[in-house]
Amino acid sequence: DNIDHANNISPDNSDNNNIGNFAPQTIEAIFQDTSMDLSPCWSPDGQYLFFASDRTGVYNIFAFSLPDKKLYQVTNVLGGAFQPATSSDGTQLAFISYHTTGYELHLMEIDPNSYPSQWTEIKIEYVEPPIMVTQPYNQSNQFNQSNQYNQLNQFNKNLNSSSNSFVINNYPIHPYHPLSSFWPSTYWIPTARLSNSYPGIGFSTELKDILGFYSLPLSLTYQILNNSLSYNFNYYNYSFRLPIVNFYLYGNTTSTTTTPTTSWSWWKEGKAGINIYLPFEGNTNPTTNTKNSRSNRQNFSFGYQYEKLSSAPTNTSSFLNDDSQKITSLKLGYSYSDAEKYGFSISPELGNSFSLSYEHADKALGGDYTFDKLLFDGRKYISLSSLHQVLALRLVAGVSSASILESDLSDEKFKLGGNYSADNLGTTEVNTFSLRGYPPATLEGNNLLLASIEYRFPLVNIEHGITLGPLYLFLERLSGALFVDIGSAWESPQVKKTIKENEFNTIWQDFKSSIGAELKADFNFQYDFPFTLRLGAAKTLNDQKGYDIYLTLGTSF
Repeated sequence: DNIDHANNISPDNSDNNNIGNFAPQTIEAIFQDTSMDLSPCWSPDGQYLFFASDRTGVYNIFAFSLPDKKLYQVTNVLGGAFQPATSSDGTQLAFISYHTTGYELHLMEIDPNSYPSQWTEIKIEYVEPPIMVTQPYNQSNQFNQSNQYNQLNQFNKNLNSSSNSFVINNYPIHPYHPLSSFWPSTYWIPTARLSNSYPGIGFSTELKDILGFYSLPLSLTYQILNNSLSYNFNYYNYSFRLPIVNFYLYGNTTSTTTTPTTSWSWWKEGKAGINIYLPFEGNTNPTTNTKNSRSNRQNFSFGYQYEKLSSAPTNTSSFLNDDSQKITSLKLGYSYSDAEKYGFSISPELGNSFSLSYEHADKALGGDYTFDKLLFDGRKYISLSSLHQVLALRLVAGVSSASILESDLSDEKFKLGGNYSADNLGTTEVNTFSLRGYPPATLEGNNLLLASIEYRFPLVNIEHGITLGPLYLFLERLSGALFVDIGSAWESPQVKKTIKENEFNTIWQDFKSSIGAELKADFNFQYDFPFTLRLGAAKTLNDQKGYDIYLTLGTSF
């Protein structure tokens, strides 16, 4: 990263020039190295630039002297120092530092009359800082485009003249090329996955340009026991601001051994499609009195999906097999959330979240099946009187066409049972739901109703690093939860092979429930990747011998 300095612009913008009337400016890169330099601020006299940097291994506050082009280290704290700000008289420096109690605000006495002598000078390693020329912008349209162009050409000639000894390199202005900053990737994370009862290991990574216009998340998992590879590829385009465009492709590959060769089916099963997202932000209860007003996030989505079923023949290496069974569908979705989470929160503490999604599959779209599916996922968080204690409620309801039963589309049924994470609101893509204490897919059908209630309470804030070989994790806190789950998934009565008497009473009798407790550990990996581990014990209420102890990655909801 680098910090740039624009000549002829005073730090307090007290320059007589209007911001729209600046002459062409030179932008000098003060630093051009691998260090992360953040949160710059000026000293009151405009002679020093304070900023946070990790150039010594730990984030601390540094000061760059503009008159003599020297760099000084101002703080040296093990917990890191961030976001510097100077007082108006230059005698105090405020910054944020990290302690066992979290991020804390600090004040440091400094003497503006003897700035450099108080600090340690740091050697600067220059890498030929570039000089970039920006085209002048005139807000009042005082100059026409031709005059601006002539001014810019003349300024470039002056910069490149032999008499200008300051010029080290001249980098011409060019359009932004996002591909040039895609590598190295944002992160590499090892992953484990259970697919079709076979364990697999792999990795997840993401390629993203420096301005965040484009994102390419990718994950690969290899199952050794059945010699198959699972992949998940997404492409997000944020450059339009609205809408956000997403293309995705994921599936499984398998090998088929035939004499004398081995052939691969590169898309035995999987999905591909496009989604369009329209996210918005607003305020809940927007009134003149904003005391009770909360921000909310809303998102509208629609898309098209092509799904290839696993029942397709596997003796071909063709990427698209015309003989395979397929589902083609249109999707609509809406989500809303005003849930709030604060410092030291163990979960969202206040507010509501819900999603409503609809899928219509049709033979007219090129598929082999026609059906409809609707799913609602709602959550409510109630803050209790004790600090950070929460009562969390969840209701999930789903219904789909009876035709999925007639067509024997088992993968499209709702399945209830097992222990799954539900960090995100559910959509019609999600068919498996937790009913803790019961085996996976204990109940299934084209109808679903599930309710959960949890009492969540903090245990201890640990905030300590853990080293696991090459991985460094930060354990933030431990918390506990007591829960009750109740739900059922059932087939529509009119399509059952045998219709029982008092069918609806039977459906109600099929509802299953469980109680239990969980220990939750909140971690953070590389500053920006929080995750949760849950250790739980659940007891079924409909089966006297039913109980389960589990370890799950992710939150319950």
